[in-house]
Amino acid sequence: MDKKLGVYVCSGCGIGECVDQDTLARVAQEQQVAVVKTSPAFCLEDVQVIRDGVARDGVNAVVIAACSPRVNTDVFALPGATVERVNLRELVAWSHPPGHEETQNLANDSLRMGIVRAQKLKLPTPYTEGRERTVLVVGGGVAGLSAALGAANAGARVVLVEKEARLGGFALKLGKQYPKHPPYRDLEDVGVDALVREAESHPAIEVLTSAEVEGLGGQPGAFEVSVRRHGEVRTAKAGTVVWATGWRPLEAAQLERYGLGRHPNVVTNVTLEAMVRAGKLARPSDGKAVKTVALLQCDGTEDETNIKYGAHVTYLVALKQATYVRSLVADATVYVVYRD
Repeated sequence: MDKKLGVYVCSGCGIGECVDQDTLARVAQEQQVAVVKTSPAFCLEDVQVIRDGVARDGVNAVVIAACSPRVNTDVFALPGATVERVNLRELVAWSHPPGHEETQNLANDSLRMGIVRAQKLKLPTPYTEGRERTVLVVGGGVAGLSAALGAANAGARVVLVEKEARLGGFALKLGKQYPKHPPYRDLEDVGVDALVREAESHPAIEVLTSAEVEGLGGQPGAFEVSVRRHGEVRTAKAGTVVWATGWRPLEAAQLERYGLGRHPNVVTNVTLEAMVRAGKLARPSDGKAVKTVALLQCDGTEDETNIKYGAHVTYLVALKQATYVRSLVADATVYVVYRD
């Protein structure tokens, strides 16, 4: 687009008493600009003159010779035109002797430089960032499966990476889950198998089991991912990465004070889940039926083995597992021991 320059010289704030406005107007005209205007106050009502030049006369490059570009930025914001500010107030009128030849020359040269800058200024071409529609989901448990299905059903292509040989995550080790539907009395199936089947059959989801993310680079919207699988590394692009890498049970060594690892009949709630899935609740020491069970909860100590929000999970697990025990051994006694 061809440029049409407009130069607007202000005489307010002492500028007119310091340098000659007609001389400045001639300097502008020598640069073969399309429009030259002067005013005692372009920052007040005469700003409309500048706006009319842009809207009505087609001026698309404006040079305003007036006050500092640090002030009146809102007044001289002109949509549809580039704006070059020449500071005749602070850098000339307020800092040099009025009526002096060198002061006038300084003003003239400042205006010439501003006009040349406006002539040569080119608007930058906005960078349009391409969006990669692929979503990388790391982790094939319930959270990862839900994220993958949600993204795929919304129209995205999904790459689902799971380090184990099959999808499902830790939920595969659970016997039942808490009630999620009224009347909230009976335990429910975990439901992870249905999620796995849906993900594996979804046309927009690529499942990579026995795989691990080896590297992640790039930037949001344009990630570059390296995935190692069966000894080979493949690269892929992803616009979004979802980390759903799950959790691990507390190390048994951190629970030795309760006899775990020393007494065979002291087990974790994870081991109890495995017993329930096997359909048999027996003492590991001798294989005899269990008659009494104590479920030990957080002991309230403030150390690294206790997570502050852990009770929100473990207490529900205790209630669920107490129900397990009574369903497998009707006359069993269950104690839930906790410290609030």
